[in-house]
Amino acid sequence: RYTLWFQLLSVGTAAYFILCRGWRDTLKLVACAFLLYEACRQIRLVELFSVVAAPCFALLLLRLGMFLPEIPQKLRTPAVLLLSVAILLPVPFSVLNSPVYAFGIGQKEGAFPEGAIRFMEQRGIKGKIFNSYAFGGYLIWRAKDRPVFIDGRYRRVYTPAEYGEYKGMIETADAWQKGEAKYGFDYALIEYDLLSQRFPAHLLTNPHWALVYWDNYSLLFVKRTPEREQLIREHEYKVARPTFLDLSYLDQYGQKGGLSTALEGLDREVALNPDNQFVLLARVYLRYQLGKLYQQQIRADLERALVMKPDFAMKHSAYAMILAADGEQERAKKELFAALKLNPLDEAAHALAKSMGIKVTIPKGAIAGHP
Repeated sequence: RYTLWFQLLSVGTAAYFILCRGWRDTLKLVACAFLLYEACRQIRLVELFSVVAAPCFALLLLRLGMFLPEIPQKLRTPAVLLLSVAILLPVPFSVLNSPVYAFGIGQKEGAFPEGAIRFMEQRGIKGKIFNSYAFGGYLIWRAKDRPVFIDGRYRRVYTPAEYGEYKGMIETADAWQKGEAKYGFDYALIEYDLLSQRFPAHLLTNPHWALVYWDNYSLLFVKRTPEREQLIREHEYKVARPTFLDLSYLDQYGQKGGLSTALEGLDREVALNPDNQFVLLARVYLRYQLGKLYQQQIRADLERALVMKPDFAMKHSAYAMILAADGEQERAKKELFAALKLNPLDEAAHALAKSMGIKVTIPKGAIAGHP
């Protein structure tokens, strides 16, 4: 939706060249075609295409206006206003209803690794960085003394081969090991995006790297060195794992009878960053294994997590289960429907709805696994 005007502009420009014989202006045709091609490859170039295409679109509107009946003088002003509203209407539709944009002053929440950068500055973490593609531009602006590994200038500064090398390091441990030997990076600032999940999961089992910072949007790994021994001892996450919404890795603690030890570790890791809802939910998951003993603590953790972003169904369905167990049926229903709105296929929500005698209809076209 947030490219709606670009789509309309592209169609209108094509109509101008075809219907109004705009193709006779070779320079204009070549410029529009080239920039349209580049804009489709890289969205940052949409503005350049728009500068060239807007006059073509305006000429199309003028030509179409020739076929309209002449408007009486007294109606011309209202007609111009109506046309202006029609032209501007897609702007609020594509912007106000889109999660891509956020209004206000300052940084958009959840888009930049500000917390991780402050942590690096406070802890004196230096060296050669490996960073996620999405974070490169922000690092160049925010931390000029830290040369980036890659940024968003794909096909301008970085070749397809270099991007492919970066992508391989994200996806496989072998490519990571080769890249580490080639480039010598010793700390990594990683995007933690719930939807795209562009995340080197192999680092979680790499004994040479430690996770020392984790919030709802970013991760910071450091290579284990003698100089970083104290940093790792104080800040490493050992129990909670950044596996997004899959908490099944915690089952190992129940099977080995190590719930109490794991919970002590999670208490420490929650304290490292109280605003990290993923660690909070890990603690909820383990505490739930112990039954009603931790019911009030579970409820408190869920209430903290519910106000955090990003929002996803698991929080609401778990809270609905706790509310139902406490006899608060109406509030439980409210949270149940909130979970189903976020994910119509949430298994916990469906199980609770069945136990409460609530009939749930799965919307046509619902996508499994949507957070």
